[in-house]
Amino acid sequence: MSGTDQAAATSTEEEEAEKRFRDVVAGAKKLDIGAWSRPSYAPGDRGRRRPGGGIEFSEVREYAAGDDPRRIDWNVSARHGGLFVKEFVEESDLDIYVAVDYSGSTSFGSGPKSKRDVMVEIAASVILSALNGRDGGRIGMALFAESLESFTGARRGRRHAMGMIRKMVHDGLSESYRQGKTGIARSMSRLARAAGRRSVMFVISDLETGEPLAEALRGACAKHEVVMIRVHDPHERTLPDIGYAYLEDMETGGQVLVNTSSTEVRDAYRGAARRVAERAREEALRAGAAYIDIATGEPFDAAFNRYAGTVAAATAMTTGSSRSAARRRRR
Repeated sequence: MSGTDQAAATSTEEEEAEKRFRDVVAGAKKLDIGAWSRPSYAPGDRGRRRPGGGIEFSEVREYAAGDDPRRIDWNVSARHGGLFVKEFVEESDLDIYVAVDYSGSTSFGSGPKSKRDVMVEIAASVILSALNGRDGGRIGMALFAESLESFTGARRGRRHAMGMIRKMVHDGLSESYRQGKTGIARSMSRLARAAGRRSVMFVISDLETGEPLAEALRGACAKHEVVMIRVHDPHERTLPDIGYAYLEDMETGGQVLVNTSSTEVRDAYRGAARRVAERAREEALRAGAAYIDIATGEPFDAAFNRYAGTVAAATAMTTGSSRSAARRRRR
């Protein structure tokens, strides 16, 4: 390819990416992320308010006249031979991160949109919902495949939000992400450290990985609130009856020849796909993450907001019960 042809191809790709970026922003859905981003929602603690009613521990200092004796830290006081009290600060809304799987398998799509297309649209909707939310919270982003490929720290502002969405779109069209395995464990470990302070992490992936998901997520769930969003293409769960055909692993490039006209083969394939989906959900919940399953052909905002509604209802119910119990104790 000549230099002129290469420049023209590059220009066409950039124009395509910019058009896709504008379409993604224009088509973004309003998502109820407040169910997770409010301080009353604690890591791995769906529906329960953190002790302290919206405050978090800051430090220990020496006791001063007028301090509340209930805040004395007796363990520290015993070690240092004096009275020390715990200091608390008001807990602010949590940072929000979107982590998007760009491994090879996400480029599959049986319809007009690939899994990656839908993942980018979900991530953009989370970012813009956070930007336009009650406090316009701090938002960050990560892209991962076999490991964490890109990290953008959480900040406020529309320019920052748009920059993240533009990068997602441009990188999503890159040839460098056409293959490569899904490395959830390594990616989540690095993301949990990079994020620093306690955050809400919306992890969007097809979970086409051989890793034990519970182990991969457990470390991140111990410090952060993780919402696992699995995106699948419905046609991945069934085989069409087309005779002998090669099935290709989009992450490794490996192929296997199967007889798709065999009822036994199709039933076995469908059963294996169902078990993979069930195991992913069970392991995510066991690790302490929330779990939402979304098909590429369905309106993702409906599935997302339906689940968020159940979280918000459980939080309100448990919070109300806690307040009632506190009133009874005061009596």
